[in-house]
Amino acid sequence: MKNAQPHIINEVHKSHICAKCHGNGGGCCVFKEMKNDYQIGIFYDDMLKVSEYINMPFDYFVIEDSISNALRDALSITSYPLFDKIFYENNRLKLKTINEKCIFLTDEGCNLPLEIRPLYCRVFPFWPSIDFNNIYVLSSSDCLAQEKSMFNWNIVNKHFNYQEKYLRELFKKMREYSEMHVKYISTSPRLRPVAPISH
Repeated sequence: MKNAQPHIINEVHKSHICAKCHGNGGGCCVFKEMKNDYQIGIFYDDMLKVSEYINMPFDYFVIEDSISNALRDALSITSYPLFDKIFYENNRLKLKTINEKCIFLTDEGCNLPLEIRPLYCRVFPFWPSIDFNNIYVLSSSDCLAQEKSMFNWNIVNKHFNYQEKYLRELFKKMREYSEMHVKYISTSPRLRPVAPISH
């Protein structure tokens, strides 16, 4: 793996709220019991970036499965239409887990630099509204940053200090990535080595 020196979660000191979450045995990078059913997929463009960075094929760090109509509809129709593209035709490409932890999670934090991590990992626990005009908080009982926040993104953001412009740029990129992701799923229903699809 290139640049094997691990990068601390969100590239801040271990005392950061994310490190505390994972230090307690929970956190958004840990998938225990039924929580794995709700693991969000990874975009094709994210897969390309990670694959290039670690110099490994997709199937080293990604697995493919399918989700139920009920879960897809609960997320995409009633809440966030973007999920309909992330889970296109019920297909889900997601990061592998080892011992219920993301393959890139180490004792020191995420082993990927911030700019290489999947978009979902970078925006969590934030998410755009349906019209992309507002910023929401994705409810998670495992997220310490959400405690006593009333799901107000400004309160939660005190733990992260993200600029609103930064989040909106990531949301915009998610929309762009989703179009390419649908094309990849449509033409390549099974994982295969890196092979860019013509735009």
